[in-house]
Amino acid sequence: MIGRLKQNFRVFVGYAIAGILSVVSIGYSAFAIAYDSFDWYLAAKVTFGAAILFHLGLFTVEIGTSACQVRFLQISLEGTQSRRA
Repeated sequence: MIGRLKQNFRVFVGYAIAGILSVVSIGYSAFAIAYDSFDWYLAAKVTFGAAILFHLGLFTVEIGTSACQVRFLQISLEGTQSRRA
Protein backbone atom coordinates (compact mmCIF):
# COMPACT_ATOMS: atom_id res chain seq x y z
CA MET A 1 0.00 0.00 0.00
CA ILE A 2 2.78 2.45 0.92
CA GLY A 3 4.56 1.59 -2.33
CA ARG A 4 1.47 2.48 -4.36
CA LEU A 5 1.10 5.77 -2.51
CA LYS A 6 4.71 6.66 -3.25
CA GLN A 7 4.23 5.74 -6.89
CA ASN A 8 1.06 7.86 -7.08
CA PHE A 9 2.93 10.77 -5.53
CA ARG A 10 5.70 10.46 -8.13
CA VAL A 11 3.11 10.40 -10.92
CA PHE A 12 1.39 13.51 -9.51
CA VAL A 13 4.74 15.31 -9.35
CA GLY A 14 5.35 14.18 -12.92
CA TYR A 15 2.04 15.69 -14.01
CA ALA A 16 2.98 18.96 -12.30
CA ILE A 17 6.31 19.02 -14.16
CA ALA A 18 4.59 18.17 -17.45
CA GLY A 19 2.11 20.99 -16.84
CA ILE A 20 4.91 23.44 -16.20
CA LEU A 21 6.64 22.31 -19.40
CA SER A 22 3.40 22.90 -21.29
CA VAL A 23 2.98 26.40 -19.89
CA VAL A 24 6.61 27.24 -20.68
CA SER A 25 6.12 25.93 -24.21
CA ILE A 26 3.09 28.20 -24.67
CA GLY A 27 5.11 31.16 -23.37
CA TYR A 28 7.99 30.40 -25.73
CA SER A 29 5.53 30.12 -28.60
CA ALA A 30 4.08 33.52 -27.74
CA PHE A 31 7.57 35.06 -27.75
CA ALA A 32 8.36 33.36 -31.07
CA ILE A 33 5.25 34.89 -32.62
CA ALA A 34 5.62 38.29 -30.97
CA TYR A 35 9.28 38.75 -31.88
CA ASP A 36 9.28 36.65 -35.07
CA SER A 37 12.31 34.88 -33.63
CA PHE A 38 13.66 31.57 -34.86
CA ASP A 39 15.49 31.07 -31.54
CA TRP A 40 12.24 31.32 -29.58
CA TYR A 41 10.63 29.00 -32.13
CA LEU A 42 13.30 26.37 -31.51
CA ALA A 43 12.93 26.75 -27.75
CA ALA A 44 9.14 26.34 -28.09
CA LYS A 45 9.57 23.32 -30.34
CA VAL A 46 11.96 21.53 -27.97
CA THR A 47 9.90 22.36 -24.89
CA PHE A 48 6.68 21.26 -26.57
CA GLY A 49 8.30 17.98 -27.62
CA ALA A 50 9.51 17.38 -24.08
CA ALA A 51 6.05 18.13 -22.67
CA ILE A 52 4.39 15.73 -25.12
CA LEU A 53 6.88 12.94 -24.37
CA PHE A 54 6.54 13.53 -20.63
CA HIS A 55 2.74 13.30 -20.86
CA LEU A 56 2.98 10.19 -23.04
CA GLY A 57 5.23 8.52 -20.49
CA LEU A 58 2.91 9.41 -17.62
CA PHE A 59 -0.19 8.19 -19.48
CA THR A 60 1.59 4.93 -20.32
CA VAL A 61 2.50 4.37 -16.67
CA GLU A 62 -1.06 5.20 -15.58
CA ILE A 63 -2.63 2.79 -18.06
CA GLY A 64 -0.16 0.04 -17.15
CA THR A 65 -0.68 0.35 -13.41
CA SER A 66 -4.46 0.58 -13.80
CA ALA A 67 -4.51 -2.57 -15.95
CA CYS A 68 -2.41 -4.41 -13.36
CA GLN A 69 -4.65 -3.29 -10.50
CA VAL A 70 -7.81 -4.35 -12.34
CA ARG A 71 -6.28 -7.74 -13.15
CA PHE A 72 -5.19 -8.21 -9.52
CA LEU A 73 -8.71 -7.32 -8.35
CA GLN A 74 -10.23 -9.73 -10.87
CA ILE A 75 -7.99 -12.58 -9.66
CA SER A 76 -8.78 -11.69 -6.06
CA LEU A 77 -12.54 -11.69 -6.69
CA GLU A 78 -12.41 -14.95 -8.61
CA GLY A 79 -10.63 -16.50 -5.62
CA THR A 80 -13.36 -15.41 -3.24
CA GLN A 81 -16.09 -16.68 -5.58
CA SER A 82 -14.56 -20.17 -5.79
CA ARG A 83 -14.33 -20.40 -2.00
CA ARG A 84 -18.01 -19.59 -1.59
CA ALA A 85 -19.20 -22.20 -4.07
